[in-house]
Amino acid sequence: MMKKLRITALLAAMLMAFSTYSCGDTDEGDGDTDGSGKSSSASDEDDGDEGDEEEETTKRTRKKRSEDGEDEEDEDDLRMPDLVGMDFNEAQEQYGSSITLMIEEMEYSDEDENIIIEQDVSPDTKISKGDKVNVKLSLGKEPETEAATEAPAVPASGEFVMVPGVELRMTLDEIKIALGDKAAELEYLYDGYDCTTYAFPVDGALGVDIKGNCFFDINRDSGKLQTYGYHFGETGDMADPDYTYSEAELKAGYDTLVAQLIAAYGGEPSDEGQYEGIKKWYEETMPDGDGVWAVYGIDMWGEGSGINEITVSMSIPFEERGE
Repeated sequence: MMKKLRITALLAAMLMAFSTYSCGDTDEGDGDTDGSGKSSSASDEDDGDEGDEEEETTKRTRKKRSEDGEDEEDEDDLRMPDLVGMDFNEAQEQYGSSITLMIEEMEYSDEDENIIIEQDVSPDTKISKGDKVNVKLSLGKEPETEAATEAPAVPASGEFVMVPGVELRMTLDEIKIALGDKAAELEYLYDGYDCTTYAFPVDGALGVDIKGNCFFDINRDSGKLQTYGYHFGETGDMADPDYTYSEAELKAGYDTLVAQLIAAYGGEPSDEGQYEGIKKWYEETMPDGDGVWAVYGIDMWGEGSGINEITVSMSIPFEERGE
């Protein structure tokens, strides 16, 4: 009997111990876990850290791309600006670093002088840096007929007039007024060492029956006429002329021309030109101190040049031209 009571008491003690183990305090394990042994709150905190790291990495990547220029605009992806209505010098200053502006023609218009009235590349056309655009400039309003008649008459025999009404040290505007209707044919030709040259074609002048052009060199520093005269023998495009006259034709024209110069200023032409290809050379100082010069030659200025022409001009002294 006593043995049964001891067994019963032992069983009761074991049941009580098991019950206590199964139903004991579990506060430390109440939190949800994510299967890795961590609570959900710890997992959320880790996720936040990972998001911050990802955002920082993105920022660094964007900064690197910006520094490398990946997000910058391609500087060659340029568009042609609308130049019509702009002053040529202002357009040159504003866009000269991106495009090359070339004066193709000048003509009278209702716009002020030096205003761009046409361009050969349409606005907003895709271009590359340094591309050329040809523009047409306004000469201003065409002078009235009365202004053209103000040019003085051709002087009497024994006096020499290169271009009626035109004198050295005139401005381009004054030259245009003196030229009258011919001013509409005046074109920009090229930029020389210290001047800008304008010209218009002629079928002959000064008794010389040879085609060519009448030219005017405007000093870039003073803006005034430093040299003007004629190139006889040039035909076709004035900027890239052909030379079609024979040596005999050029000599005959030169003799006619120089006879007038000798009558006005004295002197004689020399057979010894200062440059290669010169056949005859005439040079004298006029009473006012300015110079007059006339030459003709074959392959002038260098063997094989192909320049066969007569050149006659009046010029201010070199010391007056500046640097």
